[in-house]
Parts: sequence; structure tokens; C-alpha cells
Amino acid sequence: MDSVLTMEDLSSFVEELRRDLREHSDEWESLTLDDYLEALSASIDAIPQSYLNQGRVYPERPTWFMFAELLNMASRYE
Repeated sequence: MDSVLTMEDLSSFVEELRRDLREHSDEWESLTLDDYLEALSASIDAIPQSYLNQGRVYPERPTWFMFAELLNMASRYE
């Protein structure tokens, strides 16, 4: 995920998420689209505090990397 810098990187990352879901669905909290979208919404709300808790600077504008972070967070959000 750290290498997601471009739209093409994000596309590849989404494919990796799909593969991970197929191969490790037991590690995912959000298995249905409804659950995933609910978790994605919660992740979007939580990400500014997550950056603060980790001592990271929250960017003024979203990045492709941040989008990948949100997609990944939603897969494991409880």
C-alpha cells in the first residue's frame, strides 16, 4: 500500500484487495458490499484522528495513498 502514488497504483491495489478478500476472507470484517460501504464511511470519518494518533500530518488534499488507506481500513473495520 505504501507504493500507491498514482491512479494506476491505486487500481493495482484494488486488485490486490480483491485477491486478498478471495484468499483471506476470514481476516476481513466487511464481507458484504453493504458492510464494506458502512465501514468505508466510518473510515473516512475516522482518518483525521487516525493520522493525529499516529503523529502523521493530515494532508490538505487527499492523495491516492490516502484513498488506498481508506479502502484497506474499510476491509478490516469492525
